[in-house]
Amino acid sequence: MARKSILVVDDEKNQREILETILSGEGYDVTMASSGEAALKFVADRHFDLVLTDLKMTGMSGLELLKQLTDFDKSIIVILLTAHGTIDSAVDALRLGAFEYLQKPYDKDKLLETVSRALKKLTTLDAEIISVSPEMDKVKKLILKIAKSNSTVLIRGESGTGKELIARSIHTNSLRSSETFQAVNCAAINENLLESELFGHEKGSFTGAIADKKGLFEIAAPLQRQARAHAMHHREVERRLHCSASGRLINVNSAQRMIFGKIILSAFKQTRRRD
Repeated sequence: MARKSILVVDDEKNQREILETILSGEGYDVTMASSGEAALKFVADRHFDLVLTDLKMTGMSGLELLKQLTDFDKSIIVILLTAHGTIDSAVDALRLGAFEYLQKPYDKDKLLETVSRALKKLTTLDAEIISVSPEMDKVKKLILKIAKSNSTVLIRGESGTGKELIARSIHTNSLRSSETFQAVNCAAINENLLESELFGHEKGSFTGAIADKKGLFEIAAPLQRQARAHAMHHREVERRLHCSASGRLINVNSAQRMIFGKIILSAFKQTRRRD
């Protein structure tokens, strides 16, 4: 079922009515709140797919509302509207977890496109991740918010609960969706071969190494990004691995290489113990 429920927050009645007319005309179920305080009461009582709020309001500001909404539920999707936008306020809004930040006077088509983009992504996730619980609904909204960032994400859960499905969904909705998603099953890799699988090796580097082999890190990171990848670069200590396919060198932080190996080896051993 398509996502339709929107809470509009603005202390100016005419602005609320304009937004209601625009959104209702597209078939959305619109609820209006005249203040941030009123919006919090609505959110506590019922579910909304999206919150659309003004930034500058009497009493609680849009940024404060955003902060309180995300404190209440980090998955809530919030779009901010403002006639007093600055780069700093936009950065603050996105840092606090806003999905998007639109400047007034907003273009009707741009507004509808932004709302539609957020809700269509949720509808797509509904088809990919079948669930009926409120908690999984929060997970889907978090996927969209996390996917916009460059943060490292740890997904925890028992075997068979869909951790890789969630990881793939984050990747699919991110700016990196056109790049490689590399899944690694540590439990399926021999402990003695783990380092070689992750970082690759050169021909002759150990018994049985009859040819150069790319590691999973190299496979997952295009060459133009490898110089920027933190796991693959260090100014002081580096290990140089040869990329036979291109004749280029990849810089690998040997200290971080050891740390990564220990972390993944620990996860590998824990997985073995659970199995």
